[in-house]
This record gives sequence, structure tokens and C-alpha cells, in this order.
Amino acid sequence: MRRPLTLGLGFLLATGAVAGCSASAPFDPCPANVVRVEVFNTYADHPIADRHEVSIDDAADACATAFPYDRARQKTFSEAELGQRRLTVYRFTGSDGSVRTVRVHGLAGVGAGAAILMDDGRSFHIDSAGPEPYLPADAEVVPREAIP
Repeated sequence: MRRPLTLGLGFLLATGAVAGCSASAPFDPCPANVVRVEVFNTYADHPIADRHEVSIDDAADACATAFPYDRARQKTFSEAELGQRRLTVYRFTGSDGSVRTVRVHGLAGVGAGAAILMDDGRSFHIDSAGPEPYLPADAEVVPREAIP
């Protein structure tokens, strides 16, 4: 089901791991003249995802403000670090048909933050309120019904 989504509360919730700071430019996830932004949310290995489409009027604003550029540090991640927590995928479409995809993986561990993987091979780490430096943690994934 397709639902238009404006940059109100819904978009802020969809981008919870990466929202909070305005752009200042170590990387730019958006193609020129963005006309469409799709956001997909899932968790670990769930077989389904939520899909949201940012309204065309808000697409450029999403590119300018959705990622905390001033907190992102370039970092490489192992496969073992990814896929244990929340996954948010952004697909940005430009007016020329070009597409950029950004994957944001929540990392396991208290205050571990998130990994931002660009489709051009670059990857970045953003902290949550955790300690420096980033310390990966092993996690046990349990069925949802195990949550008290």
C-alpha cells in the first residue's frame, strides 16, 4: 500500500536513527533535483518492511535535513555488525531518473549508533548518545514473543 508522507512526525519517526542535525556536507546522498524519496523500514531478518513515500514537495528538504552530516565519520563495517537490528533504506530518485540508495543499519550494543552505507561504497558511523569510541557488541536475536 502506498501512502504519501510529509516531513512531519511520520518522517521523523522513519528516520529516527539519523535525524537530529542539519546538513553540513561530508557526503550528499541525493541526486540532483530530487523528485522522489522512498523510505523502507524493517528489523533484522523480518520478512516484511514498511514503505513510505515522501511527498514530492518535501523530497528536496528530506535530502537537505535527514542525515546528521556533522556527526558522521567514515568507517568500514563487517557483515557481522550489520543486520542485527533495525534497517532503514532510503531510495532517492532524481529528475533525470538517477537513483541513490542509502542503507542505515542500527548497530547492536548500548549507545552503538548506526552504520550508514552509501551505494557508492562509502560507509559512515554516527553515534547515538553512547561512549567513544564505537564498540561493537554481540547480540542474541530473540523472537518477538520473548519480549516481556
